[in-house]
Amino acid sequence: MKRILFVRLLEKIPYGVFTPPLGILYLIPPIKEKYPETDIFIFDSMLYKNTESSFISKIKKLNPDIVAFSINYTERDMFKRFSAITRKIRKNTKIIVGGTGTFYSPEEFIENADFVVSGEGEERIINILDFLTKKTSTLMDGISFKSQDKTKHISPPTSYLKDLDKWGIPAWNMINIKKYSTFPARNTLVKKLPYASIITSRGCPYRCPWCHNYTDGKIFPYRTRSVENVIKELDLLKKLGVSEIQFLDDTFNIPEKRALLIFKEIIKKDFRFSISFQGFRIDKANKKLLYLIKKAGGYKLDFGVQHVCNHITREFYRSNTPQLEKILRKNLFAKKLGFLTYAFFITGFPDETQSDAYENLRFAMKLDPDFIGFFKLTPLPGTKYYKKINNPEKIPSIDFNHFNSNPKLIVGDLSPAEIDKIQSYSYRKFYLTRGRLFRLFLKIPKNKYLLRTILIYFKSMVNIFISDDK
Repeated sequence: MKRILFVRLLEKIPYGVFTPPLGILYLIPPIKEKYPETDIFIFDSMLYKNTESSFISKIKKLNPDIVAFSINYTERDMFKRFSAITRKIRKNTKIIVGGTGTFYSPEEFIENADFVVSGEGEERIINILDFLTKKTSTLMDGISFKSQDKTKHISPPTSYLKDLDKWGIPAWNMINIKKYSTFPARNTLVKKLPYASIITSRGCPYRCPWCHNYTDGKIFPYRTRSVENVIKELDLLKKLGVSEIQFLDDTFNIPEKRALLIFKEIIKKDFRFSISFQGFRIDKANKKLLYLIKKAGGYKLDFGVQHVCNHITREFYRSNTPQLEKILRKNLFAKKLGFLTYAFFITGFPDETQSDAYENLRFAMKLDPDFIGFFKLTPLPGTKYYKKINNPEKIPSIDFNHFNSNPKLIVGDLSPAEIDKIQSYSYRKFYLTRGRLFRLFLKIPKNKYLLRTILIYFKSMVNIFISDDK
């Protein structure tokens, strides 16, 4: 294979946030190791205003032998359009599609691709290249395809990458990090620019039924990168001029011993990053770890409460009374250290009443984090609730987001109107009381990034505050 064009597709969804294309950057080192002569290019749809025309120009200019798409499920329909464009321009180009979007329903993509990858991509992309270059006649698990007689071969993933350090670190040299720092980040705020997002583990030791890890965990165990490997990546990013690190792990501080070692090394190396977290089990964090993170430059912790009613959460062992008390204590301690905290809640569960939903708000007011997220339960593929919706393939894929308004995605007992009302009232009640917005403005980092993000999301923020008044 002479030329591979990797394509990251992203739909424009409410409150859309962006990160560098980490999934693609992880695939490049193994390809370069086995096929060093291969020319690799990246097309990221988020970087272009006229995405389709820019993509057409890129295909015509590069004439790639392979076009490999990386998508979430929200991009299912977008991928099908771009696959058709690719076929029209380059009939013999091989099309691969993978990412979290194809993991659980490869049959939805098999008509539009030569290979559909389910599961982790490093070993599977090499297997496909070996297959195309006739170095092997066998495709491994997790690669679905259609044979020449049009027979569909659907293959679920059963294997996984056991050593996350095997191919080193993502190919950061393939992108312009500063350019990505101009977009709204996954961790809401940015203190210093440019920033980079990194992942130090895969999977999650917990099995929350609204999360893709509900199914993932039955296939892949929770795995972590070594401390040495993480520090190696941070060292590279520092040399590339990065000033802020955003950890995107689902549960960064599990196990805590590794988290302690990582931050001891960060302090020893004197990186002087600003640091934030997307997924942090605050109830599992001891004071020593929080002290170390703060000393190393940590300023923001995002954590999930999800729901506070035991009859809703008992099946996934979260938010029982002792745990809620820990969350209250640890959040208070983190705020005293100077952290900004962001707590998430979910509404729309089966057997949930309006009274149950407002219990989340009451706890949020008592918890008093700096930021709050009241999200709709969205039955994504791989979750327990996905099986409860009828004909998901007929629902526009862009609707599979936490601010969707499609009644076909409601799996609980509350109506769409009730959920919208609960959501907007909860935001108003939380943010518009006791001078909270003024105090928050005094605490948050104020820079060009903040102004740009407010301008991008102002209309959406107003809409969610008044949605129940429509």
